[in-house]
Amino acid sequence: MLYDKTVQIPEPGSLLESVLLLIVLKRNEAELYRTEALVTAAAAAHTGQYELISKTFRNYKSALLPFLETEKKRTDDEVKKALDDWTKNVAFKVRPLWLAPKESKRLHSKLRKSAARVKEMEEERRRKRFTRI
Repeated sequence: MLYDKTVQIPEPGSLLESVLLLIVLKRNEAELYRTEALVTAAAAAHTGQYELISKTFRNYKSALLPFLETEKKRTDDEVKKALDDWTKNVAFKVRPLWLAPKESKRLHSKLRKSAARVKEMEEERRRKRFTRI
């Protein structure tokens, strides 16, 4: 906004000139990454390289909004710390149902059976895919 609102050219060598030059460079970098993301998406969609599309889009996002990565990392760290603090005060260990011991009959829930069924279906699909001729 500072760049867009300036009326006159700042004097050479001033702090304002440095700030405005950084703004111009960042905008150009974001434009470059946007163009790269569009070109890569168009080219990679035909070849099926979807990971490349994702990578270039992440580059574009980090160039356009560089504070998102640090904010996400900070939020993740806060959540991990809160969970660690909470689990230190708990008298029992919390485990997901699918990691529960097999001898506990109470925990053989629909979730565990459904997870096993999905896993079997994926293995069957994988076997079929590699045995086709």
